[in-house]
Amino acid sequence: MSSKLLDRKWKSRDQEIHKQRLREVKSAVRTLQSTPYHPNPVARNQKKEAMLESMLKQKLISLQDATLKLKGKIVYYWKR
Repeated sequence: MSSKLLDRKWKSRDQEIHKQRLREVKSAVRTLQSTPYHPNPVARNQKKEAMLESMLKQKLISLQDATLKLKGKIVYYWKR
């Protein structure tokens, strides 16, 4: 008979501990909504502008070289 009483006490104590843990447990899943990703268009545009600027500089240099070559040819033909 005493074992049945002890079993009931232990079960009730286990239930109390379980209920207490359920009350005190913290959520492992974030319930707060995170802020959406907003890329900075200014920074992206700066990178794009820098790339375009370098490409334009290269084209300008190649055009200047071509112009100098043509001027040299024109001068050569005029002197003949």
